[in-house]
Amino acid sequence: MSDNEWHWHGNETTHHALPLPLLPGKHQLDNAAAVIALLDSMRELLPVSETAIAAGLKTVSLAGRFQQVGKNPLVIVDVAHNREAAAVLADAMRAHDDVKEWHAVASFYADKPIEAIAAELRELISHWHIYVLKDARAASSEVLQQKLGQGGVESSIDACSGFKQAVEAARSVAGADGGVVIFGSFEVAGAALEYFSSKTL
Repeated sequence: MSDNEWHWHGNETTHHALPLPLLPGKHQLDNAAAVIALLDSMRELLPVSETAIAAGLKTVSLAGRFQQVGKNPLVIVDVAHNREAAAVLADAMRAHDDVKEWHAVASFYADKPIEAIAAELRELISHWHIYVLKDARAASSEVLQQKLGQGGVESSIDACSGFKQAVEAARSVAGADGGVVIFGSFEVAGAALEYFSSKTL
């Protein structure tokens, strides 16, 4: 493996100089290898060329997984709602060293490991804009602030009245060279994708 390509070796088949998966996160290489192994096991019934595999790796996308929905400031949507997903999100954010300062728009259900998520992201996020989900399982504003604090968040936390207010506040203070990361649940990601669907990058 190099910075731009990798090789896959199976029992009877080898694929050389494959492009790295487009999806962010180191684990995506393991996922890609598993898919290629599956394709290899089915090669007699379903032959897939190396060219097609390479094309798939270069174009793969997944809605709500470090998905860019805006720029100036950069706006990213991710469904991260557990520690593992937050760690992947943190790695992807670190790769954007062009972003001067990250601002978060976040909300969570009360049964999610909010402290653990905060611990993964606390050093990257300068400002948190939180709001309460419209669901009986939602963590209240007070609980969100308490759990973020327990996760080591020392940066400022603003409680907003809803998703739209949180996004607009984050984008306003982030500035053109900043970044906004919207995450916490599928509901948060869904609201973001709907909100930005009518806007142009």
